[in-house]
Amino acid sequence: MVSQALASLGIKTQSMPFGSLTRATLNEAKELLGAIRLANEELRALRSVMSTGDLTEAAKKRNDLRERVLELSSRYYELVPRKAGACEVARPLERDEELAKEFEALADLSEASVGVQLLLGALHHQ
Repeated sequence: MVSQALASLGIKTQSMPFGSLTRATLNEAKELLGAIRLANEELRALRSVMSTGDLTEAAKKRNDLRERVLELSSRYYELVPRKAGACEVARPLERDEELAKEFEALADLSEASVGVQLLLGALHHQ
């Protein structure tokens, strides 16, 4: 039942035993998503104010921000592995819709984690 719920969220359960989803792991994943959101906002702001001034400096900053989003996304996927085939690469989280979906998945995982702990506790006391 838990594996099916995780699979419906796109979580790769073979790479991550459900027991490894601690509150600290979920909180770290949430912090990473927040950092990704900030980097994406900074990137959008940079795009909107790019002038004909120093394009080289602006391009360097833009590339640095895109690399930061890629690095943070990679760290997030290490904590919460997603279903991706051998030929499929997990894409960086660059769109607000993607981030909202991941925040929602983390909330669902947090609730599922509490539910599993309650079930395990009840089974242990029997």
